[in-house]
Amino acid sequence: SSSSSSSESSNVDNKYQSVNDSIKIMKANERRNKFHILARTLDTLANIDPSLDSTLYNKQLEIQCITTLVPLIRQIKSEPFEIKDHHY
Repeated sequence: SSSSSSSESSNVDNKYQSVNDSIKIMKANERRNKFHILARTLDTLANIDPSLDSTLYNKQLEIQCITTLVPLIRQIKSEPFEIKDHHY
């Protein structure tokens, strides 16, 4: 019966490993999404029509972009940056 219990524990290890891998993939995707949002927001900022600079619309757009950017950059900065397949 000891052989069955060892296979059970390796089964649990495999399950744990796959859950761990899923979490890693999710985190990588989240990070990728954050960078997509960052890129889109910067793109929006860069494409604001300067001839409309004094307009309220532009001011609101700039404020909206900056309020998106600041927490996003803080989040990205606070996360440890992992290189793929890098084991500690």
